[in-house]
Amino acid sequence: MERWSQLKKAVEALFAEKVRGRVELRATSYGHDRHKVGRGYITIDKVEIWKFCSFEVVKRDVEFGFQFMESLDKWRLLTDEEKLRYHEQ
Repeated sequence: MERWSQLKKAVEALFAEKVRGRVELRATSYGHDRHKVGRGYITIDKVEIWKFCSFEVVKRDVEFGFQFMESLDKWRLLTDEEKLRYHEQ
């Protein structure tokens, strides 16, 4: 977490003087692996104004989407007979 703290301080130091101390970059993690699942958000005067998922979560969701589309494409190429056999298994 030390790296995040250093990065956060460095980026927030670049903010305009009028918002410095009022605008904060925040991050939190869930579960056991703090590098995989979490979210980031930006606050002004402690009010959340923007939120986003961690990169790993987005990456996982995108990969799942591609896998799903590949499966769907393969399913569409099957004949009705092959689809019935699949359901009988």
